[in-house]
Amino acid sequence: MLSRLFPRPPPVPQQTRGEGGIRVRKRREEQPMKFHDFAARTLLDHAHAPEHLTDREKQLIGLAVALTRGCVHCTGGRIRRALESGIPQDAVIQAIDLASAVNAGVTTAVALQAFEQEELV
Repeated sequence: MLSRLFPRPPPVPQQTRGEGGIRVRKRREEQPMKFHDFAARTLLDHAHAPEHLTDREKQLIGLAVALTRGCVHCTGGRIRRALESGIPQDAVIQAIDLASAVNAGVTTAVALQAFEQEELV
């Protein structure tokens, strides 16, 4: 199963030593890296395959995760795909509001735990 999700990577590019002796991979100009070169692409494809969730649910969950991770590129793509899949803009906005509220709740809970841990309350 894992070999299907994580195919054998291509050969490692030539490595050199940079400043401080740190190994630096030379990037081949003729072969720029693309998202589909990484295992995350395979994981995303695999996660979208099951039929237990509707496309609408998958789009909105993906949007919420992208928002809370703070990736502008991912969030923009998720919003676009959600709208293109027929999810009304009001539903997208409501999902964004819900993700924001849940994230705010988590932030508050973590802050309260930090106060308690540091014996500041």
